[in-house]
This record gives sequence, structure tokens and C-alpha cells, in this order.
Amino acid sequence: MKQINYDDLYKILSEYQLKFNHLDLKESINNLFNESEDSELKNKLWYLKTVFYIKVNFFEIFDFLKSKSKYEEAWNLMEKTQIMINNLKNNPFLCIEAFNIQYIKETLDKFELLFPYYIFSSREMIIKSSKCSICGKEYNVRNFCGHNFGKVYNGHLCQRIIEDAQLICIALVKNPVDKYTFLKIKNEEFNYEAIDILIQNLDSPYEEFKLEKLRLYLKPRMERNALCWCQSGKKYKKCHLGSHQENAE
Repeated sequence: MKQINYDDLYKILSEYQLKFNHLDLKESINNLFNESEDSELKNKLWYLKTVFYIKVNFFEIFDFLKSKSKYEEAWNLMEKTQIMINNLKNNPFLCIEAFNIQYIKETLDKFELLFPYYIFSSREMIIKSSKCSICGKEYNVRNFCGHNFGKVYNGHLCQRIIEDAQLICIALVKNPVDKYTFLKIKNEEFNYEAIDILIQNLDSPYEEFKLEKLRLYLKPRMERNALCWCQSGKKYKKCHLGSHQENAE
């Protein structure tokens, strides 16, 4: 593949699906980035490089799920890709609508709903010392170096490098920021049937599908003064007792 310029790269990545060899395209992006001395152009190239990895990951996630054996790899790559999408939104150097990223995000959200991961661990800790990944200076509330976490400077994402920390506890949560840490039950296997049924009926990650999440209730035998089974907070006798809705269920 011949060396491409910025306009060529923009056009390639704005297409619905990638049609070029991934390794060749990655090399071209890196060459453009390394050769550029313009800060504004480097930021745009960071953006395009992130778009590239999101689209490559999208196909790899689908392949992992198709294999019916790499569910954890698919989950972890989905979380990594979701973080990349958030990074794009926090650094709008280009128009995100031009690259079909919203479709990818919505599809990944649907995939996640079908995974059997419900309980996660979440760490709580005291950060004793950290530094900025851009300038290397120590970071704390009294010593702001001028670089904001999550923002891109001269084509590089600002992060905090933790050098010393004290772990306080590990909590069990249902919806953490970090979803890599799903909990497993010893000697028990997860049931991936829901995601399997969907993926095996799709030929491409870009094949559109509709997913609806329904909340079903098992209607128990109820005392008149007990709280209603529908979780309305009302007593059964003042809510669903004898209602048409109950009789139909």
C-alpha cells in the first residue's frame, strides 16, 4: 500500500466499514503522525488513529464472539473500545458523526446487555503520589501542571500515572466504571446462550438488529396487605388485586 496523506486517511476511515489491510493502514497512520510537527494536525491524527482502532476492535470483538470460546476476551475488548469512544467525545477535534462511531457504541451496548456478568469488584484506594503522563510532573490538588486528565495534547492523551497508592477495600457493585472485574463463581460456568443466539444469526457486526429488554414478573400468592408483586410500593389490595392486567398475566 502506497503512503497516504491526511485527506486519504480521513476518507478511508469515514467509510462505513474498513476495506484496507489493517497493518498497512496502521503503518501509514503512524508514519503521518511521526512526520508531523504541527500540534493541531497531530491531535487530528490521534483522533483518526483512535477511530481506526475502534473499527478494528469492532471486527475482532465479533470474531471472538463467533468463535464461541473467547467471551472474556470479547468483553474486555468491548470495555477498552468503549473507553476509546469516550476519549473521542472528550476531544472533539473532528466530527464524530463522520465515522459511524455511534452505531458501533450502540451495538456494543446491546452486546453487553446479553452477557451474564452482573456483579463486579470495585477498588477503593488512597492515591499517595501520581504524575502527569504529558509533562511528568507530580500531580495533586495543590500542584496542577496545566494538563487536564483525559484531554489530548500534541497528539498524546493525558493520563495520571499512579506511583504509590494504598488499597482501602474492594466493594461488590453492579454497575462500576471499570467493568473488567466481573466476578466468577468457583467451578461454575457462565451461560452465554443469549449472546450466542444473536451472534450466530449475524453475518457481520454491521448487520443491524433490534434488541428489547423486558422485565418479567413471576406472580406469587399474595396476602392482601403485602406489598404488590409489581414493585409499585402499594399494597396488593390497592394495586393489582383483581385487576384486568393481573388476570391477563
